[in-house]
Amino acid sequence: EQKFTLRPRPEGACERAFIFHELRRLLILRGGVPRAAVRLEARLGALLPSWHFQFWKEIQSIFGVGIPHGTLLSRSLGLEKRTTIKELVTLIASTENQACRQ
Repeated sequence: EQKFTLRPRPEGACERAFIFHELRRLLILRGGVPRAAVRLEARLGALLPSWHFQFWKEIQSIFGVGIPHGTLLSRSLGLEKRTTIKELVTLIASTENQACRQ
């Protein structure tokens, strides 16, 4: 099992592009997802049919983003599986911006 370490964002790099590339790297290294499958419109449930909960725990640890299935309703609807890469990038970017403002 390969360890994932978030790389520092290069100065001047687009924040969302950087987050996307780091998420793709995480999905490839830890989830065994083929690189070509990681697209903005891809749903996490399709990429990670059995690993999605562990993935959210890693996302929380690496990026400081909460797991989106805190209620029984959202869990029963499978929101964490239906989340797209684009939605996750947006969530992480907004969380990082909030952290910078505090």
